[in-house]
Amino acid sequence: VLHIYIGDDRTDEDAFKVLREGNRGYGILVSSAPKESNAVYSLRDPSEVNLIFN
Repeated sequence: VLHIYIGDDRTDEDAFKVLREGNRGYGILVSSAPKESNAVYSLRDPSEVNLIFN
């Protein structure tokens, strides 16, 4: 099972960190501005999330 967690703010950072440190899946930050994050990947806009799964 591949876990994917998609979030857009600081409250998601703990989940990104758990996934990254445990090599359990991928965190994806959605943010229009570059930010430091524990997420492995980032997207600029929520509409881009749709592109991943289509």
